[in-house]
Amino acid sequence: MDLSTASLVIPIFFLRILLAIPDKQPLIGVLNYRVYCSWGCLGLAIIFGFLFYYASGKWVRLAWGQKAGFFRIGTTDKFVEKFLDFTFVAAILMFVLGLAFILWFVITFTPAVISRSK
Repeated sequence: MDLSTASLVIPIFFLRILLAIPDKQPLIGVLNYRVYCSWGCLGLAIIFGFLFYYASGKWVRLAWGQKAGFFRIGTTDKFVEKFLDFTFVAAILMFVLGLAFILWFVITFTPAVISRSK
């Protein structure tokens, strides 16, 4: 989750610091669908991370032999374990996909886009 949150600013860092796009120029004309897809994937990775932490807390309660409700619905340890597996894998996949979109944006970025957006 920390890496996903930090990765959200990579395109902005790339454009403002490395390519020195002035602060007065809005970035909306320079950003393309790859950046928005990466932000969506990284956002989903963060959400899946939160769900994983939530399910982890429920799993600990079940491991101690206590009752645990999953969003106010009674649950079993088997369901919680499958949910943990799903959210863990989904968070990793969304993070990797988000980074792939950022890398695709950076590799295919052309300086001509900057001059067109002015």
